[in-house]
Amino acid sequence: MQPRGLVARALWPDADEAQARARLRTTVWALRQAWGEPADRLLAGARDTLGFAEPVWVDATGDGEPLLEGGLLPGLDDEWAEAEREAFRERQGTRFRLLSERAVADGRTHDAVDWARRRCAVARWDESAHRALVQALLADGDRAGAADAAQRFTERLRADLGVAPSPTTRSLHADVATGSTPRVAVSIFGRAAELAQLDAAWRATTRGSGRVLLVTGEPGIGKTTLLDELGRRVGARGARTARAAGLDVGGAMPFGVWLELARALVAQVPAPAAGALWPLELTRLSEDLGAALGRSGVAPPVATPELERLRAFEASLRLVEWAAADRPVLLVVDDAHQADRASLRLLAHLARRVGGLPVAMALAAPDRPTAEMDVIADVAARSGVGVARVAVGPIAPEAVAALAASLGLAGPDEVDRVVAAAEGNALLATETARALVAGDSGPPPNLRAAVRVSVSRLSAPGRRLLDLVAAAERPLTGSELARLGDAAADETVAEVLAGGLVTRTDGRLGFRHGLLREAAYVDVDDPVPLHVALAEAVDRTQSAEVAGHWERGGRPDRAANAWVEVAAYARSVGALAEAAEALSRAVEHAPERGDLWIQLQEVHALLGRRKESDRAWDTGITRVPPAALPAAWCRRGEQLRSVSCDPPRSWAAYRQARQAYRHAARPAADRLRFRIDVGLAWNEAVAGDPARALTALEELGKAMPVDADSEDRLDLIDIRMQGLIRQGRFLEAAELVRTARAILDLDDSAGKGWRITVNAVAALVCEGDDEGALAFAERSVEDARDAPALLAGSLGSLAHLQARTGHPAQARATLAEQQRVVDRLAAPEFAVSAAADAGLVALALGEASEAADRLGEALDGGLAPWRPSTSLARAEALALARDPDAAVAQLRTALEEPTCPADQPWSLLPRVSFVQALIAVARDHPDEAMRRLDEARSAWARVLPQVGALTSEGYLSNLLDLGRPPVLGLVEPQRELDRIQALRDSLASRPGDPVGVA
Repeated sequence: MQPRGLVARALWPDADEAQARARLRTTVWALRQAWGEPADRLLAGARDTLGFAEPVWVDATGDGEPLLEGGLLPGLDDEWAEAEREAFRERQGTRFRLLSERAVADGRTHDAVDWARRRCAVARWDESAHRALVQALLADGDRAGAADAAQRFTERLRADLGVAPSPTTRSLHADVATGSTPRVAVSIFGRAAELAQLDAAWRATTRGSGRVLLVTGEPGIGKTTLLDELGRRVGARGARTARAAGLDVGGAMPFGVWLELARALVAQVPAPAAGALWPLELTRLSEDLGAALGRSGVAPPVATPELERLRAFEASLRLVEWAAADRPVLLVVDDAHQADRASLRLLAHLARRVGGLPVAMALAAPDRPTAEMDVIADVAARSGVGVARVAVGPIAPEAVAALAASLGLAGPDEVDRVVAAAEGNALLATETARALVAGDSGPPPNLRAAVRVSVSRLSAPGRRLLDLVAAAERPLTGSELARLGDAAADETVAEVLAGGLVTRTDGRLGFRHGLLREAAYVDVDDPVPLHVALAEAVDRTQSAEVAGHWERGGRPDRAANAWVEVAAYARSVGALAEAAEALSRAVEHAPERGDLWIQLQEVHALLGRRKESDRAWDTGITRVPPAALPAAWCRRGEQLRSVSCDPPRSWAAYRQARQAYRHAARPAADRLRFRIDVGLAWNEAVAGDPARALTALEELGKAMPVDADSEDRLDLIDIRMQGLIRQGRFLEAAELVRTARAILDLDDSAGKGWRITVNAVAALVCEGDDEGALAFAERSVEDARDAPALLAGSLGSLAHLQARTGHPAQARATLAEQQRVVDRLAAPEFAVSAAADAGLVALALGEASEAADRLGEALDGGLAPWRPSTSLARAEALALARDPDAAVAQLRTALEEPTCPADQPWSLLPRVSFVQALIAVARDHPDEAMRRLDEARSAWARVLPQVGALTSEGYLSNLLDLGRPPVLGLVEPQRELDRIQALRDSLASRPGDPVGVA
């Protein structure tokens, strides 16, 4: 679609705007009259826009556009037509260049000459086009034709423009005149079939059907060159491309590969709208990403590492979507088998989402896909994303010969020797040809020998620089080379570049291929000083590389500190597995440091590795200095009451902290003492005597330190809420939200606002105030908008309350939003929880079949907590759906499931009796149904006197076992009694019809 004003001005540039738009309306009307019915299908217009209603192929813009002898639209002299003619000539030139290069690569040199001539016809004075023609003629063996083309081009420039050819062109002409063989710059040889596969996948991508491309083959076979050629081709067509490579550097920074891709993307995209939040979220990975998109500062921290990771993943997806908003995107990861795990997980997350985007992800690895690559391909395929697998084998002898000729070998005997030695391996062919061109008597026996010959020609400074680049295991940046000082002097860099083993791209100096680097490093006599020098020179943000160099440089103390930096970054972006690995390596180098063991136990706890966490704690606490013991035990208590949600052990840790505090002769009151007392009071509230906790809370309020922050004040509110809930004082607990909101509106850096609001929702549900709970549930959803992991659960609770309060349409809409959030999270645990939520909501709405399906989906998907209760709910749904046999089988399964406190075992007997009554109804056994209802009613009546305590304990059990304050998980005896009575009334009036019991 085009703005009408733009079209009118282009067609009638001499008319004023009103006249031009009037003429445009008349012309469009005439077109509709001339075309008839097809016009309604093809043309689309609005008040301010005009265009085609569906994709239309135009012969002068498609991939197969012809070479128009008279030019585009001959005889039409309007300015817009001339602009289109110029754009057409540029497209034709690009197309002919690609076709010519492809023909040379395939050995079709005569076709290459033809396409090169066509390119010159549309670009008469383009020196690069002319040089390509001369080189194609030489490759075709037509030296006389090359000399004639050189002379004609020189005469044309002088006659038409009054200028001489550039030095580069004159140098080529001199080679032709003297009979020397210039090197023909051809990007790839013998890969027509593989390129056809990749081109087909790319064409699908450009139509909005994302793809994952897996490129595999033995080392040196040509995968990198193939992907470089793909990137060059799609880049020439206007696509955005980003490339990164996995590196085996003895330790990689989390998200290192993705950061390389992301930095390439942010350098190419326009600045997003000022109101967009995702650019700031990208700063969780690196501040420079946000800065490149016009955002200053960093994103505020969130409550858990998992949320950090999810926000970083979501922001990365938004970046890819933004990059693909106006053109296709190609993401290339070479040596993907060496990419860091965090990047691979993020790429898997993206792979699920590119199906509807013009985005292709190409991953290369040796021999066959790695397990991580297979995971990416699998999740992509299961999400409906196309996966193309390209196996790269040896190139044909003809292609090896063409490659050798392009490097300067003219004699057929020498070319034959290269073909025999290479055995179809492009890298070995290249190095063999280079050795023969350099004057060696014969091809080297292997790649290592070829590299050794090249290295032997270097001076001592040149060899040292080459050794440093080999030890670095990746290209060194300009700033890193500068920090190497005299070892990377300009003349030394020039010498190693001339040797041909390394190249300089975008200021980075590195080996042309990883196998060349490996071969060079094997022959290094003493690598230790090289790694020490690199540890000082490598960019400080690459802490993992720094650590690896210190390790190989024999400095374990420095290595330990660097690994601690890696762990800190990993934790900040939610890469907990990488943080644990980094800290494990740190304690290997500094086992005496208790603080490192304490950090390691925390990360293990965050990962749910209780045994590993306890082992690290038991080791570390014995190595902590006495003065640091109170803080260590307090830290342990905080971890056990938050991450591990283990009140008994948390309480014991805080008691140890208090004892150590007294022995350490600390001041009577300071912040550490306050935090210890807060932890003790919280545990008293949730696992001890709530009255005593509320009394302790009064003392804490008086002892509030002068440097208390919002987290301290919110902790006190949280303790009071837990104590009141334990006492069954639900309304009072909910009222505390007002006090909390005043604090949260000023500062919620601790991320506690959502938790306190959801506590209030659950407290009001316990009180039976569904309408009040609904209002707070809506607020909890708003609090979780920027945290998808929290938002998913909040939406489930909101939908359930909407269903219970008579808003079925809103409940269904909320569930649909929850499903969209879960789809973006792309994590199985969220999917099964959402299925359980949807099932319970459907049950509350009386949609029994839907409830049975969704609850079954959750159970089959591995729902971990609350399985007996979920099985009971499904049995109820099956009975209501008139499937009594399936209901009996599900009920039997429910009784076999191990229970946990969150299932509120005291409620299972009356709930089972109620389901048995529903089954009897479905089988048309009203007497049996009445008997089961009487059993259920009697059982509920026995617990009613304790309902407040039981409900509050059920709340606590759900909180501990499910990890979130419950709404859907609570059992409410009075509500159950109401359902029993409704069913009895239904049986009395319409036997066998259980309508209205949900």
